Amino acid sequence: MPPAKRHRPRFGRKPRFDRLIDSLRSLDWYRAFFAVLSVGALALVVSTVGSLRGFSEFLFDRWLRFSAPVALHDIVVVAINSDDWTTTFKGSPLDPKALADLVTAIAKGGPRAIAVDIDTSDHKFEPLGKCLSSRTPRNCPDPEFQTLSKHPFDGTPVVWGATAEETGRDQFRFFPVLGGASSQHLGVAVLPRDGDGVIRGYWREVTTQIGDEPTLGFAAACLSNLGSPCITGDPAPRLLSFSRRLPHWQYFFDTYSARDILKAAKDPTWPKNSLFHDKIVLVGGVYDEHERYWTPLGRMWGVEVIGQVIETELGSPLGNPLGGPRRPSEFVEFIASTVLGALLIVVYSSKRLTFGWALGASAVVIVCAPPVLSFLCWHNLASWSSLVPIPLAVLLEENLYELHSKIIGESPDAPPPTTPS
Repeated sequence: MPPAKRHRPRFGRKPRFDRLIDSLRSLDWYRAFFAVLSVGALALVVSTVGSLRGFSEFLFDRWLRFSAPVALHDIVVVAINSDDWTTTFKGSPLDPKALADLVTAIAKGGPRAIAVDIDTSDHKFEPLGKCLSSRTPRNCPDPEFQTLSKHPFDGTPVVWGATAEETGRDQFRFFPVLGGASSQHLGVAVLPRDGDGVIRGYWREVTTQIGDEPTLGFAAACLSNLGSPCITGDPAPRLLSFSRRLPHWQYFFDTYSARDILKAAKDPTWPKNSLFHDKIVLVGGVYDEHERYWTPLGRMWGVEVIGQVIETELGSPLGNPLGGPRRPSEFVEFIASTVLGALLIVVYSSKRLTFGWALGASAVVIVCAPPVLSFLCWHNLASWSSLVPIPLAVLLEENLYELHSKIIGESPDAPPPTTPS
């Protein structure tokens, strides 16, 4: 009987699947897999609950106080202070004629755009709305607004802030501007506050009872930069790139009282010598303490926060014509942290590196990679804390493994020694 033939692997190599398993085993990744999985799940849960988010927000606030630049000069605020409120605008709701005179005076100064952060939903503003809704204010039937017939501001883009109330999660019902009789540009005047009551971000658009509408700051940025309102379909919250005020300044932007502007506009040389040439002018109240909000740079008036939104949109760090950085989501932070953890596993599993070199390389990755990723993704160095837990867990696991190997005098994964026969 002829001897049976011995089957050899083709070309003297192992099957492809076996070689893949051997290569994975050679990486020795399975020792750190449980640490990555468990710590990653814990970090995701804790971040969702808000514990890590609070620490990240703390770092973000400190980063802004250290790095925030001085406010640019593209924005000017016309503030209605307490004296203006009582004498010129005659209480709340504000006098529509005085408001129309103020916006007309500003428009005569040649600004790029005007944003009015004033509640004009009261029925008293309906005649003004009807005048602006007509084909030209010169045909305004109400004699109270004759100033519009002399210096109509329909040639200057004006966006009117619409007050709103929240009806659901990130859903709002806004009140009509100018008594509901105007077809002017509007922006919903809402700002998101974090759990601690501090404003660190903004929305470009919000969902309202009639669909997606732009917020006031984003609408003003679009009008000044693009000449028309924008709807991007992007409701994701974005981070504010705050600008600090100069030392000893009371406000964050160049600010003038409404009474001073009305007085200056009576000068025949005002159109030539105006302070508003090619500026974005914001009109808002600074007479009600309820209109002040906490921010990482301290308390700001609502109209100043709107100015910060506009500066964020027009001054993107990446040079985009419009666009502030998005707020980091917990899931994106989890994925980025997991990728860093996997990178450290590959470093420690490399047969070409000793433990000392692997420890040094992993320390460099943990120290340098999270801040760099934080800056590239979110334009600040404060979100690094959310990227550290998983790489730190891998580093701890590998060091405990090495310590265990030193204690027992051999690698736990090493094969048992053979006894000589």
